[in-house]
Amino acid sequence: GGRGERQTASGLLFRVPAADLAARARRLFLDEAPPPPPTPAATIGFTLDHTRTPARARADAAADSDVVSTSVSALRDYLACPFRYYLKHRAGLRSVNLEKDEPDAADFGNLIHHALKLLGTDRSLARCDDPGRVAEALEESARAEARRLYGSNPGLPVRMAADTVVLRLKAAAELHAESVRQGWEVLAVEHPFELKKGALHLWGRIDRVERHAESGVVRVVDFKTSDKPADPLAAHWVKAGDEPDWRATPGGTRRWKDLQLPLYAVHAGLNPEWRATGVVAAYVNLPVAVTESAVTEWREESGPGPSRETCDSALACAVEAVRRIRAGIFGPPAEVVDYDDLAEAFGLPLEDLFGLRDHAWPAPEGRA
Repeated sequence: GGRGERQTASGLLFRVPAADLAARARRLFLDEAPPPPPTPAATIGFTLDHTRTPARARADAAADSDVVSTSVSALRDYLACPFRYYLKHRAGLRSVNLEKDEPDAADFGNLIHHALKLLGTDRSLARCDDPGRVAEALEESARAEARRLYGSNPGLPVRMAADTVVLRLKAAAELHAESVRQGWEVLAVEHPFELKKGALHLWGRIDRVERHAESGVVRVVDFKTSDKPADPLAAHWVKAGDEPDWRATPGGTRRWKDLQLPLYAVHAGLNPEWRATGVVAAYVNLPVAVTESAVTEWREESGPGPSRETCDSALACAVEAVRRIRAGIFGPPAEVVDYDDLAEAFGLPLEDLFGLRDHAWPAPEGRA
């Protein structure tokens, strides 16, 4: 082959005089193949201009320049890397998997979340402490959704994914039944979340909201279907390094990397319909090892939380992030992020791709 690999020779190559046949066969099958040519290193023929945003993005920004409307997950993207936030949420840059041939992590999570909606729409199921009955209903919902998406006779990868979903839903049913026995009542699922403060307009959906029948405490819950269990504090805080001080958590020893649960807690405390005597937050972890499924609450030294100080700090961080977005502060790019789908798609560091090694980023003035 062109790269030196061995391949089966065509029969046409042996249509030669008998005297030449042995030499040709020896050359094809016994002689050492020549070394493959070296693969040239990736180079950049031209750099991209990150200031040239699509017309629609420019129109959206101009239509409401005084208010920044963004989702909680997008705010997490800004904390991870302002420049990647810009590419994704302002310039509309997305990576596309052209080789996808089976359900990915997002499809998997969507099936689970679709089934768990039953616990908010079916009141009898929401109050049920029989895990078997709950699991049966959740399985029926998940499999019906899989048939709608993939047909009645899907391929093996889809069937395997559906079976794995069912296993995790059985674990979720156990956790739900235990929560009911502990006195938690489901108030809402897939609850539209909205929080406004000055130029800040955040939105999203809270997977589950529940209130304790005796104490009146409201708990906001986010379902996690990643392979490994997640701890709320570890998911929201990172040890302080070179991150800017405006991301400092209470105490100053850590920095915010996600604001989701504390902002949900702020919203829950402000909702008059829920009559919360207190607010706590938790993850419902549904990992691949179903024996590790658990309700993991946010806990600080002061007890279950997030605390008022923590919520105030998260809100202040969100306001400052939005102020910087309005000011056009979208850099410098972070050197390392947890999942860099854009750099992976291009195969090159974003700093090189956009010619940003020596770019002078504007400095923010003051603080909101």
